[in-house]
Amino acid sequence: MKKLLLYFHTLRRLRWIQLEYQLRYKWNLRFRGQQRPALKGSPPPSIRPTLVYKRHRITGEQAFTFLSLSQSMDMQTVDWNYSGHGKLWTYNLNYFDFIHKMPVEEALKWMRIYAKNTELKDGLEPYPTSLRIMNWIHFCLEHSVREEDLERMIYSDALWLRSKLEYHILANHLLENLLACCLAAVYFDRADWQEERFSMMLDEWKEQFHSDGAHYEQSPMYHMILTDRMLDLCLLLKAQGEQERLSICQKVLQPALNFAAFVHPYGHLPSFNDCAPEVASSLEVIEDKAALLGLSALPPKQAGSSGFRKWTFPNWTVLMDLGPVGPSYQSGHAHADTFSFELFDQQLPKAGLPLELGLCHRPGLQFTAAGESAIAAPKPIGLGICGVLQLVFGSWR
Repeated sequence: MKKLLLYFHTLRRLRWIQLEYQLRYKWNLRFRGQQRPALKGSPPPSIRPTLVYKRHRITGEQAFTFLSLSQSMDMQTVDWNYSGHGKLWTYNLNYFDFIHKMPVEEALKWMRIYAKNTELKDGLEPYPTSLRIMNWIHFCLEHSVREEDLERMIYSDALWLRSKLEYHILANHLLENLLACCLAAVYFDRADWQEERFSMMLDEWKEQFHSDGAHYEQSPMYHMILTDRMLDLCLLLKAQGEQERLSICQKVLQPALNFAAFVHPYGHLPSFNDCAPEVASSLEVIEDKAALLGLSALPPKQAGSSGFRKWTFPNWTVLMDLGPVGPSYQSGHAHADTFSFELFDQQLPKAGLPLELGLCHRPGLQFTAAGESAIAAPKPIGLGICGVLQLVFGSWR
């Protein structure tokens, strides 16, 4: 009976389109498999604008360290379906974020190996495909790379993604899908794709961002990620002279920029609702990109419909998340963080001392006591909550 109630209270919040596409995709996976169709012929020629923003490259890092877990792989033995560290680790491997953190020639070697791979599993799912498309396009544009095998890979990924949008999940997954489709549409100069996907992306953006500019999943990290994606798209539109679409995208982007500055006391990313350090671009990077578009972040004195609140005193700033878990049909990033807060002391080094009311991040450990050292370092300190939350979330956040 308890299990039936659990299913009932989960399913009743979903949208019909989520149920429809859950069934549709499961049916297709069972009877058609998930093999990406081979691309016949050559992909259309890609554009080659002069980029106005280039990423800061960091060389010498390990390529395959994600989620604080490392796995040794070389170019002869690499397994793109490696599952020893869990599915999220495999997702990260297939995102190809790491190509921005290694020498260009080494990154190209990994991309060429991947382009020849025909046995992808998790990497063929829509979310890692979306991030890979965007990373490869940015890399090729930044370093003036034009290789048919790589172009073929990007184009076939884009074709595959167009028919695999994550309507069964919605939220940030669907928006990432659409942003990747729009970027590919501009990159390959496909006017028909642009006509089809830009309006869908803008409609989804308007649904997902509150009127005060906050993303509706209440996660500052995902807010920064999506804001950064839109900035990258706008910069490419500017480089291509697509003024009409650029002005529309800039208009919907401005409130998100304003909120990004609001939610970063002393430049620190607060640990609300599934946030992790060094995943999203920093506020400084966001502001640099915005400046290239002639935009600037104008933080409001107080947020509105999102429920975030900030109080600033001479030496202290308090930031609270008083908004509801959102959206109700996809609460995967909520992590029981409702009514959490962070307290910042500007006198402390670096970011100050944020005190977070919530659950501890450390897998495998019980919840921390409120007396845990709060002066040890300027980073979020978990204040323990037991009882029903422990029952729901066990020993992981």
